[in-house]
Amino acid sequence: MEKYLKKYRRLVFLLVFTAASMIIGIIAGLIFIRPVFTSSASYLVTDTSGLHNEIVHPAEIREFFKHDYFLSHLAENEKVKEKFTTGDLKRMVKLTASRTSPTFKVKVTCKNSTDVYFIHKIIEMAPRKLTGEMSDEIFLVINIESADFPESPKRPGFLTLVFIFALIGAAGSVWFIHTHESMFRQTSVVESVIRFKVPVIAKIPTHQGYGFSAETSEFTKNFLKKQTIVPESARKTDTSAYNPDRNTIMINSKTSVEFFDAFRDFYTNLSEINEPQSGLIIFTSPEIGDGKTTAAINLGITAAAQGKSVLLIDCNLRNRRLTRAFNMDRDTPGLYDMVFEHIPVKDAILFTEYHSLFVLPQGNSRNINPLTLLTRPETLSHLRNIKNMFDYVIVDTPPVNAYSDALALTEAADLVFMVIRSGVTHDDETERALKSLELSEVKVNGIVLNDVPLFHENHSPLAPDLKNISKNKFISGFGI
Repeated sequence: MEKYLKKYRRLVFLLVFTAASMIIGIIAGLIFIRPVFTSSASYLVTDTSGLHNEIVHPAEIREFFKHDYFLSHLAENEKVKEKFTTGDLKRMVKLTASRTSPTFKVKVTCKNSTDVYFIHKIIEMAPRKLTGEMSDEIFLVINIESADFPESPKRPGFLTLVFIFALIGAAGSVWFIHTHESMFRQTSVVESVIRFKVPVIAKIPTHQGYGFSAETSEFTKNFLKKQTIVPESARKTDTSAYNPDRNTIMINSKTSVEFFDAFRDFYTNLSEINEPQSGLIIFTSPEIGDGKTTAAINLGITAAAQGKSVLLIDCNLRNRRLTRAFNMDRDTPGLYDMVFEHIPVKDAILFTEYHSLFVLPQGNSRNINPLTLLTRPETLSHLRNIKNMFDYVIVDTPPVNAYSDALALTEAADLVFMVIRSGVTHDDETERALKSLELSEVKVNGIVLNDVPLFHENHSPLAPDLKNISKNKFISGFGI
């Protein structure tokens, strides 16, 4: 039941909000709309002159009711004068003459049933006097339908009011859902991961700064200080390892221990599932901003620190974040120039400050559709050749739900990882991305959970799902 409530939370909210508004409308109607009693009766008009009982022509009846003769004679009744004025009668009594038959209909609406009964009895008791002026002759009004005196009141406009409240409630709920979309989407990716049977290969913690927590051992603190990894003056609020212009956190001499440790575990898990410990790895994500570029770069740095030769390829031609992270100019030769300008591979691959870590930028691809470049046979051929030159080739691609670029490169991939931002990426978006890859017969080898909180707001111990992360480990040998 809980599963369906989560999945259909928009519809549930719409129905509940509409029902609540209808209840408010019902209550408002009962309070503000005054109840009335309504009854009606039809009367047949016949000519009694000479006792022939001839039917009066409908036109004559309609002509008579163009004037207020009927109500005027009704108001002259002594009993009626005692209770109602002519104005009251005009509001309560409505007369309608038929166009096709010699009848007229009287509808009486009053605030209580006693007044309804009283007026109808007056009409029935004085038919000759009331119809005396219809012509020069005397007519007889015969009741052909008994008046219906209701036992319970009616509330005119009650259903209309309830409908208006329901409409306002539905419109209000649609507006609220539209303006608070994040509240009605599942942020947990557990259901999608379980449903598609994709393992979580890494959990990248939220970047906590560069100070030490109380749980870090004195040995680790002293060791790191001696290695000048974190100066004594470093504070939790230090952001020197984070470049806001590039929105990318990169492992360097000031990165937090938790960040080191998470990517060390990531690399260890990668070595276990990738027996040759080499190949082409594609990083993608369901949506923009999930952190796939950060994951790709730092896995490359970690693998390079373990003595592997690593090449990072920026295939996200729509957002060159990987290239910007290494301060490379957009016009720097790269993949585009290899494919279309036929420059040698050695002229397109660039060194980085990290030992045995290289980057292949996009190249000058301003005036080309990204799919045109990525789907060319030459591109896949180059990727296969480059794969033999390095231990690991890590490719950064656009989000699956936004573009199909990643699908064009999976043919040359050995491993495909999907990065999901914890608490931000929605379950339905994750499911859509995994479904797209499944329909394209692409196997996702692992999920990378990014931005996983290590601590609660009250700085309590590690969350249960991250207990396997040791804070006393340290990745060494980065060559920086």
